[in-house]
Amino acid sequence: MASLKFLKELGFSMVCLGDYICKGISYGECTTQAVEVLRKNNKSIVGIKVIPVTETTKFGVVCGEWIDDQVLHIMKIVEK
Repeated sequence: MASLKFLKELGFSMVCLGDYICKGISYGECTTQAVEVLRKNNKSIVGIKVIPVTETTKFGVVCGEWIDDQVLHIMKIVEK
């Protein structure tokens, strides 16, 4: 419930659009992870999925620099 309090305090909003919907193992897991990344980096966040190069015509793609094993600093976005 700490994530709910944080979301209300900052006026946080989450827009879920895309080809995949992620589901955590436990209730609130995905939102909690998003809030943790937001708190740590204080920047907008998006979820990304690794795909084979042969599938790039079916998806938007991003490129950038990995900050750590979970965070990619996106430098370019190409829509599908």
